[in-house]
Amino acid sequence: MAFAAHDPLARPSWLTRARWRRAERRVRKEFESDTLAELRELARVEPTVSSITAPDDRAPVAGRGILGPVELSAGGRRIAAGAVWGPAWSSLSAAAAQGKVVLAGAGRYGGSWFLRFRVLAGDDHAPRELPLLGAGVRIIPHSGGESRLLVAGPPRQPALL
Repeated sequence: MAFAAHDPLARPSWLTRARWRRAERRVRKEFESDTLAELRELARVEPTVSSITAPDDRAPVAGRGILGPVELSAGGRRIAAGAVWGPAWSSLSAAAAQGKVVLAGAGRYGGSWFLRFRVLAGDDHAPRELPLLGAGVRIIPHSGGESRLLVAGPPRQPALL
């Protein structure tokens, strides 16, 4: 893409680039805050996990046991998580196949997101907790609507740069 010589986007000043980075950080922080609040509200009612899927064609990355984007359905929402640890995902899938699994919590751990699940097996076993750590989380409505990644919530008053 060629820019005209007088185009201010051709070579933005350091001040313009700093303003754009600040605006990006602010938008990212608002999005993550809104997503975390929605996940915690969803986990508060402990919805049953109704489906768990991972792309079959994705192999663990570089032998570290990391899986690419995975999805689960709970409480009328699809939750997509990226770069999750393969053994933790396998444990969650196996537990879902054997008994009832509910979303019990959500939060942040450094730069990662975590989802906490409670496995409610038969009467002979006490409930146990299964954590799942992911590089990113996205909430997608079941109705086929737009992703929360694209619709971050109600419009906000734009801040001056």
